[in-house]
Amino acid sequence: ISGKSATTKSRRRKARKLRRNNEYLDTLSVVGILPTTIDTPSNRKAMPDHDFSQWTQPEDIAKEIGTWIHMPPMRPHSGGLVKVFPNKSGGASFNLVR
Repeated sequence: ISGKSATTKSRRRKARKLRRNNEYLDTLSVVGILPTTIDTPSNRKAMPDHDFSQWTQPEDIAKEIGTWIHMPPMRPHSGGLVKVFPNKSGGASFNLVR
């Protein structure tokens, strides 16, 4: 298992475990967000030769979470996993994978 694959599997297990074992989740949701590389200063510094236009913008993730907060019917079910990809036309795509 690659490092990235192991990390993804670990996040999936944590999201499912939190959903099952938390009495407060009657009013809260646990959603695992699985982004591609996020465009941050530290990632740019660590990977200066990569194409930054192919990275997910943190603002896109924040906007989607804001939508989920303000429009609960749009929120993925608790324990869900959402894969995030940058769009070629700008913004990001959020795909429910579980």
